[in-house]
Amino acid sequence: MRNIIIFLLLTASVGSQELIPNIDQMYQKYTSYTWNCHVHTGNSDGKAGSVEEVVRRNLTTTAQIVALTDHGEHLSQQEWRDQGQMAGLRWNLFRGFELTGTTVDNATKIFQPYNTPGWGHLLIYRSNTFTATKILGDGNPPSLNDTYTQALSWVEKRPETLAAFAHPSLYLVETTFDNFRSPPKKAIVKQVFGCELSAHSFPELYTGLGDISKGLRASNEACFRELLRKGWRIAPIMGGDQHGPSYGNVTTLTGLWLKQPLKTSIYEAMEARRCFATEDPRASIKFMAWQGGQTAIMGEDLGVRGDSFFVSCKVEGVAAKQITFVGVSRAGADLDFEIQSQNLESGRSFFGDDIPLNLVKYKRAVCIYAKAKLAGGKDIVSAPIWLKGAF
Repeated sequence: MRNIIIFLLLTASVGSQELIPNIDQMYQKYTSYTWNCHVHTGNSDGKAGSVEEVVRRNLTTTAQIVALTDHGEHLSQQEWRDQGQMAGLRWNLFRGFELTGTTVDNATKIFQPYNTPGWGHLLIYRSNTFTATKILGDGNPPSLNDTYTQALSWVEKRPETLAAFAHPSLYLVETTFDNFRSPPKKAIVKQVFGCELSAHSFPELYTGLGDISKGLRASNEACFRELLRKGWRIAPIMGGDQHGPSYGNVTTLTGLWLKQPLKTSIYEAMEARRCFATEDPRASIKFMAWQGGQTAIMGEDLGVRGDSFFVSCKVEGVAAKQITFVGVSRAGADLDFEIQSQNLESGRSFFGDDIPLNLVKYKRAVCIYAKAKLAGGKDIVSAPIWLKGAF
């Protein structure tokens, strides 16, 4: 009974004139699907198995959608064409690639091999061609990209292309994405839609958010926040990134809220940032904000004014132990803020709260997102809602 009373209080406006929209109604036209956004085959390293077997194993375990993302420097033109033909036969399979970064030795000024920590990797989707940094495998890429600027330029020249930052915490912070440099042009912001919060799905390598209190070197989430504060409009994603025979049965996945089970709907959800990152493929997360007739769900904008606005989050499929709202400050990590629920009662994976506008202004918050600690200690993270107003 107490839970019902609390919920009714949360769903009434300050003046009791207007009800806050039900979060389920906000998402009623969407269905969540699990997506392995970072998949390698034997074309990348010769260990992960044939393309056909990798696709079959992924689609019959935890992933409902698969993106092939072999390293561009390891793909031949024929392998690229073969993957495109296979993807054309399924709505839930599409072809991409991983654009691999390099770094420069300060003494010799010579580019080092791709696996030296450098500016990072980009995951590339909806592209009709591929590129790479160095010809280190047996592939024959059509062009090379040795710097972060060149990589972004390559994406920008292909406006149909979508991209995401791959596992940023694996690299040296000083060189990762040119020290998390702000977007060089507005156009590229529309194309780079995500940031990966997982790394490699191997027990000896961290998969998940990491300890954000230790800063950028230890946490993919801290890197995600740094990119957000620098002006990137990105959603959190997770993928398998497996380079060995243990492909398939991946638990670090991206959730997509789709309008229909169609390839066009997949791309539309990526562009709209209706994405969430989850360490449990059974779980989904809903996040919304409301203020006096305005509503927004993850990936959208909310124009804020007055004294406060209301945000709520609901986790489905798996019980949530705690839900946290995270505000990301454009002024620096020290001004980020978190609003946490108490430990949630069993079976009630919902949390809503008012966010004071003076807090948002003082912190200079650019966006707010939700994350939850699931039963078993796993994490799930929503895409942000971007805050618009006179800050």
